[in-house]
Amino acid sequence: VSAVHKLLSQATTKFSDAFSCTAAVVSTYFTLARFLVLQGRLRRALAFLHLGFIFVRDRGFSECSTWPAAGWDVMLAGRSLTERVRLLDDESVLKLEPAHRVEGLRIAVVTICAYAADAPVRVLCEQNRQIYKALHGYDLYFVTDAAQILPNKAARMNVKDGIHKPFFWKVNAVKNILDTNKYDWVLWMDCDAFFMDPGRTIDSVITMYSGNLTSASRLPPPSCLAFSALNFNGISVDGYLFSSLEVSFL
Repeated sequence: VSAVHKLLSQATTKFSDAFSCTAAVVSTYFTLARFLVLQGRLRRALAFLHLGFIFVRDRGFSECSTWPAAGWDVMLAGRSLTERVRLLDDESVLKLEPAHRVEGLRIAVVTICAYAADAPVRVLCEQNRQIYKALHGYDLYFVTDAAQILPNKAARMNVKDGIHKPFFWKVNAVKNILDTNKYDWVLWMDCDAFFMDPGRTIDSVITMYSGNLTSASRLPPPSCLAFSALNFNGISVDGYLFSSLEVSFL
C-alpha cells in the first residue's frame, strides 16, 4: 500500500502531470483502493475511488486501454463500496423525527437560478423553495442575476471581475451570507436540486450526522462543521451546508 501511495503522490503532486495520462492515474487510485479494501479500510478505499473518479473524463467510460481500470470500473466499484460503507455509517446516525428542530438555530437556504424567468427549472425551483420556507420558516436567498451578488473585498471575491466562471457565483454568494453573522448554518442548493422530502427539516439532518454518540466519534468539538452531498461518484456540489459557529452547537 505504501509503495502505491508514494507513486500516486508523485504522479499527482504537479497538476499538469496528473492530467497528462489520466488512465494511469485512475488505475493507480483503483489499485490503491483495492488494497485498502483487503485491509478492511473501507472508508479510506471509497475516498480514493472518489479522488480517482475526478480524473475520468468523458471518453474514460468507453475507450479501450491497456491500463487495468476504466471509468466504468471505478464507478461500479464505488457504487458497491458506497452501499457497504453506508450500512456501517447508519450505526452512527441519530434516529430523529423528520420535523426535529433545534431551538435558536439560525439557518438560511441559498440558491442561484439565473435562467430565463419562464424557464421550467427556475419556475419549479422557486416554487419548491417557497413551499419549504413556508413549512419551516427558514430564510431564503433566491438569486436570479449576478448583479445581486456583491463583491466580497475581504475574501477577494467578485463574480463580475471577468475571471471567475458562473460556477464561482455560489462561493461568493454563500460567503457573503456567512459574513453577515446572522446564521449558524447556510445551506447551498443548486437550481436543479429540489427538496424531495419537504417534511424533513435541515435541523434534523444536521443533528443526525453531527450528533452521533458512538465511541468512534467522541472527539473534541470541531472548530468548523460542513456537510456535503455525496453519491457513488463522490462529493457532489449540488448541495452543501456550512456552519459559521466556532464550535458545534451540540
